[in-house]
This record gives sequence, structure tokens and C-alpha cells, in this order.
Amino acid sequence: HMYYNFLKSHNIYLEEVIQWFFQQYLKEEFNISNFIFSIPSKLSTYREKCRDILAEFEYMLQQYKCYIEYGFINHEMLELSSNGIKFNQLPSVMRNKYVYPKESLDNIFYLLFSNQSGLGYLGENKKSKDTFYELMNKEAVNYNEFENYQQTSLDYLCENKYIVIDRNGKLEWYNPNRIIILKKLYDHGVIVYNRLSSNLKKELMEMKTNDFIEFESTLLTRQEQDLLDYYLNNSKFQNGPQIRNKYSHGREGNRDENINYNNYLTIIRLVIAVIIKINDDLCLNARNN
Repeated sequence: HMYYNFLKSHNIYLEEVIQWFFQQYLKEEFNISNFIFSIPSKLSTYREKCRDILAEFEYMLQQYKCYIEYGFINHEMLELSSNGIKFNQLPSVMRNKYVYPKESLDNIFYLLFSNQSGLGYLGENKKSKDTFYELMNKEAVNYNEFENYQQTSLDYLCENKYIVIDRNGKLEWYNPNRIIILKKLYDHGVIVYNRLSSNLKKELMEMKTNDFIEFESTLLTRQEQDLLDYYLNNSKFQNGPQIRNKYSHGREGNRDENINYNNYLTIIRLVIAVIIKINDDLCLNARNN
């Protein structure tokens, strides 16, 4: 709200910046021509602006999907399509863009990173930490410092080559690169494959062979798809604002412009979020090539 109105007070309209991205920036930076994004009239009510920007948002996604699949934007073909687009159907220009953990890692996640596993606890002393991962990274720990019930889990981690126990009983990570990957997957639920070092990429491919992870090539991560679905639709979340459904189906009956204004700013934020993703997708592809 503050940003939008600050720019407006200086005769800078955020909608025009969005339009510039699609109609000038993409052409100049990536040679993507014929991308259309029409902005609402400055004189429109916010109720009208919401309806207009949502239609453009939908068409923007269709245009990008068309570009990825065919290498150019064919408006005649897009005009013949009456189907909406689902966020999980938006492709990426990158192959194997995102990495996701599979259920086979759930037990490892629990033992290494959960504060419920109890492996970070060594009794009432200064060494104890919330998680085993934190304990291993901050303290020098010995196998004999753990209770018998904890050692059963340590044996499992050792057998599956997550930790190694030296001749003096000291615990070390067996493969630090794999632990780095596991921590990223645990914290974020997803990794961008092409932003990793060659060593971590190699480790991921090994994990793929062992059926621990899976790849997807979409513009948005699963988490980002959920974010957009939550705000705009009711296909997955029944307790969200359902902004797109309300305006596209004409059910936004209240004439309270404050509500429409807040909804409009939410839509603008989501449009900008997707713009950032599109730019990131194209920049990453250009860098890799």
C-alpha cells in the first residue's frame, strides 16, 4: 500500500512498470516479442481494475506457456483456447529445474533435523542441542555419550552411510555434501538444481538413482503454486480469499472500494511475484547456455 501510493504520488504507476517488463524488457533482454499485457485504465474503479488485471494475469500465463512450448507467442492459437491454466501446468525453460524430496527421506529428516527425535540430547550438559544436526555441527561427540536407545538410531544412520564412527568412537558426517542437500530440502522442501555447485549436482544425481528425490520442470515450485491457488482459487484450499473466482464469476457483489482496493494490491503482488519467477527462469537459462 505504501509503495504503490508513494510511486503514484510521483506519477509512477506500478502497472506501467509491469507492462514495460512484458512489452519492452523481455524483447530487449531475451528477444521475446509479441508479449501483450494491457493494464487497467487509471480512471477505472478498483472493482473494475480487479477484473481487468485478473484477465491479463491469466493471459500472461498462457503466453509464457506458449512461448516455452513453441518458442514464440501465437495469439491466434491462444484466442481459440477457452480453457483456463493451472499453476502446476506452467512449464519452465529449464530441464530438471526443481528437486523435491520423496517420502523415503522422511525418517532421515526426522532423525537428523527434528527436535522430536531426541538425538540432540546428551543429558543435562552444555553439549545438548535441539537436533542431531545442530549437535554434530557444533560439538565433538562420541558414540558412548549417547544412551542405548539413542545408539539404535545412530547405528541406523551409520549403516545407511549418513554418519561414520571412527576408532575412538567419534561421530563424523560420512558425506557432508549429502547433509547439505538434505538440510536444504528439509528447510525449504525444494532446491533449484542449476544454482548448485557441480559437487552438489553430482550428489543429487546419486540420490536420484537411489530414489530419494524427484525432478520437475515447472515455472513455479509446488509451494509457490499453493500460494497462488490459496489467494486466487478454491481448487485446493477452501479457506482462502478466492479472489479470482469472486471477480471472474461476478460474485463480488459488495461495492466497498476499500475491499476492492486491498484485493487489487494483493493481485498486483502476485503478478509481480510471477514476473520475478519468469525473469529468474529466463536469466538462469541464459546463464547456463
